[in-house]
Amino acid sequence: MMPVDSPDSPVASVALSSSSRRKPAALHRCRFPDWSPTPVAALSITPPSFDTAALGFGGTSAERGVLAVGRASGDVELMCWGGHQGWIAWRTTLSPSDLSLYAHDLPGAEREVNRLQSEGVRLFGVGGTGSELVEWEWGGPGGKKEVGRIKSTLPTLPPIFALAASRSSSHLAIACEDSTIRILSILDDELELVGKIEVGGPGKVRALSLAWGFPGEVAPEADEEEGDAKSVLPPHFATPLSTTLIAGLSNSTLVTLSSATPALSLWSRTHRMTVDKVPGEATVVWAVAVLPDDTAVSGDSMGNVKFWDLKMGTQKESWRAGKADILCLAVGSDGTTVFTSGVDQRTTEFRKVAITSSRSNNKTTSRWIQSSGRRLHAHDVRAMVISPPFLGPLPASHALSTSSTKHSKAIVPVLTSAGLDLSLVTVCASASSTPALHNPISETVSTEFETTIHRKASYVPQRGQAFAVAREARLLVARRPRGVGIWRVSQSAMSGSGAGKAKWRREEEEDEKEEGWGKVAELELKLQTNLVASAVSSDGKWLAVSDLYETKLFRLSLKNGQVSPHRQKTFSTSLSDSLPTSLGTGSSALAFSPDSSTLVLATAFGSYVAVIGLPKSGGEDFDVKAVWGDHAVRSSKGRETRGRGGKANGKTNGVNGVAHDESDEEESDEDEEMEVDGEAVKGDKPATVACLSVSQDGKWLASADLERKVCVFDLEGLKHFTTLPTPSQVPTTLSFLPTVSSSNEPTLLLAYPNNSLSLFGLTTHRFLSWSLPLSSLRSNTLMDIREPLIGVTFESQPTKSREENGMGKVHESRRALVGADLVAVVWGANWVARIDLAELREGKVAGKSVRRDADRKRARDEKEGVSGVEAKEVDIKVTRKYSPLVLFDFIGHGELVAVEKVWADLARGMPDAFVRNAEFGT
Repeated sequence: MMPVDSPDSPVASVALSSSSRRKPAALHRCRFPDWSPTPVAALSITPPSFDTAALGFGGTSAERGVLAVGRASGDVELMCWGGHQGWIAWRTTLSPSDLSLYAHDLPGAEREVNRLQSEGVRLFGVGGTGSELVEWEWGGPGGKKEVGRIKSTLPTLPPIFALAASRSSSHLAIACEDSTIRILSILDDELELVGKIEVGGPGKVRALSLAWGFPGEVAPEADEEEGDAKSVLPPHFATPLSTTLIAGLSNSTLVTLSSATPALSLWSRTHRMTVDKVPGEATVVWAVAVLPDDTAVSGDSMGNVKFWDLKMGTQKESWRAGKADILCLAVGSDGTTVFTSGVDQRTTEFRKVAITSSRSNNKTTSRWIQSSGRRLHAHDVRAMVISPPFLGPLPASHALSTSSTKHSKAIVPVLTSAGLDLSLVTVCASASSTPALHNPISETVSTEFETTIHRKASYVPQRGQAFAVAREARLLVARRPRGVGIWRVSQSAMSGSGAGKAKWRREEEEDEKEEGWGKVAELELKLQTNLVASAVSSDGKWLAVSDLYETKLFRLSLKNGQVSPHRQKTFSTSLSDSLPTSLGTGSSALAFSPDSSTLVLATAFGSYVAVIGLPKSGGEDFDVKAVWGDHAVRSSKGRETRGRGGKANGKTNGVNGVAHDESDEEESDEDEEMEVDGEAVKGDKPATVACLSVSQDGKWLASADLERKVCVFDLEGLKHFTTLPTPSQVPTTLSFLPTVSSSNEPTLLLAYPNNSLSLFGLTTHRFLSWSLPLSSLRSNTLMDIREPLIGVTFESQPTKSREENGMGKVHESRRALVGADLVAVVWGANWVARIDLAELREGKVAGKSVRRDADRKRARDEKEGVSGVEAKEVDIKVTRKYSPLVLFDFIGHGELVAVEKVWADLARGMPDAFVRNAEFGT
């Protein structure tokens, strides 16, 4: 632990103090927790034909599709484009490790494209020991199963090294360890093995990279003799068939394979191309791609990038693009650029240029040149994608050719890459700058790869915080994929006087062994999947963790300075008996009440919200007080209708378009089929609950799901209280404002990924008018920050029992927020902000503005202002002293804890990065 900050610390004076008379709070800067995110193993993005607007998130989310980020831990993070904040986390799908991702659609006829947009895309991965092909339900439109469930599987395969989907989205190629490539048919939501290709003797030659050629001739129609009727569609509506497959092998070669049968059951080798190699050592072809002009590009273990003529099977050009292995490559959106990267962390751009030579009678020819190179990462680069992805050439009359561009607009291509340095790096990838197009990454006007500025996103998870604190017990809990670590943070001896600070420093010097913290428990758990959620009670007596299928509850007891966890085995039985679902007791979100008497959870399957009373004594009698299925309701008219006008949950909307029920009648327990917008809709695919929040007085519970439905429940009356109007984004976190007195209106704060905030009054059932500037780009300067918001915290109010036990007897310097103040501490991965809500309510405005000219222009260009409210900047104080932050929260009255995980600490546990030898002129 690092020393407590001095009074002139930026975060102490900026994040907390609201006047010069107030002293700063103590801050514990912690870097000791042994937690680290996992590297990125694969990237994939939905095809251009997939309409991301069908997800219903609005804004700029539909511009660049859905990005799937496969982590080495097995988790798949699905992200949508958030405009100014870049890629924003949407949901996480748990998967086995060693992922390769494939986003599948079914293009072709116009009716097939429309069906795709209603049914969604398919996501495949390699699970288990690497020998099982798994398809997961990822939550796209039209999905029939719950998120996280396995839709189909193809087991009993040798270990899989590579996956590739045909451009017609009809077949999937799998490169296996037994020197074979298996061809699967994935049409009509099926998964069937139709072909097998031998690329070498068993155990001798293995295919490590695959790429399909562009569609050739139209697939022939079925014979009437086989009983299938001929298609009545015009010829250009038929789905084009990919019959060429390029494989990069482990024996210094590439092979071109072709099939003459429509079913792709029989294959033959057309060409064999050899790359450079060192005598006595084979070169591995790690990456391969196909370009529209019958050209293939490959990257190998010698750092060479080669371009091949597929018609003749000969090498066209060769470049030394890296000092070490080329592990990945991506084709630009227009097909005229290629980007490569690998072990030496250098991203290289190749461009296709036109050349006119007098030797060829001034005939114009094209060739590839190495145009630029930049070092964007600090470790190996494992994957990269371009958004929007390259679609490839199609006939002008083809249905997909017209439908994919019918409603599209010109946007700047963005290259996204990732690897062992944990972070996503985004950079503009235009072949030339177009002044009319806005740079989505930075304020730089240039959008060319070689001259623009890139952005490196933080590796801190945007959703599902991995750390939590028990304020009364002063415990810090870290959730890892397969375990939990618990530390105790000592109470600071810092006081408001200089003598107290000097005494603290003197004691620190006298006893260097006294670190101010200590690890008290380490739990390694037996799980079916990685952990999804965790929570610890404020008194430190209860710990709840959950994977996708089971929630485990532990009672924590302190013995000899160590915390002993005891699992409550009857908890799972009591919970499963009360839940309507039979798919397990796994939770997507967990929360304890501030008095540690109640556990609230949202089930991963079914999205039921359950309230469980915890035993006060040492017994194991758990009382499931209530189970609500409001998040299982899905509107038949699409996601945009939820919470707006008409009826919601079969009840008439109240004030401001919000449904609420003031009667004492008990709600029906029939959650499988409900009345929504006047139509009966079966809740067979409920939305996953992303976050929960319990008010500090324990009276209210708020929940938000990934369909943007926000519900409030009355924990005293154990009933659903109201449903908020549908927000424009999925809330990142929810938090209730501290209730200073009974006359104050209970208020819920909603924080969004674009760093905007909104406050909803539970008495008036309206968004508070004085808080509207927090959701306006013209007034909220936090929306200028490119790093998305992660958390919001308030200091809890001291209770009478705490005062009697001496827990509330703290120095005035650490009671800065105790009282009538409503100060919100808002934080992201690289920033911390303080917002005095009391001053905002009183109408006080900001002082001298410090916004940049680019941010001012963006605010002026905002189409929708705050209705009825003058556009004045809110007084928000921001500091960037602490980063990257994994947690920033109160651990006691007037005491904050900041958990930082810097790259230098994380790099110690990784293999050494490749270091290039010094060369003249570099």
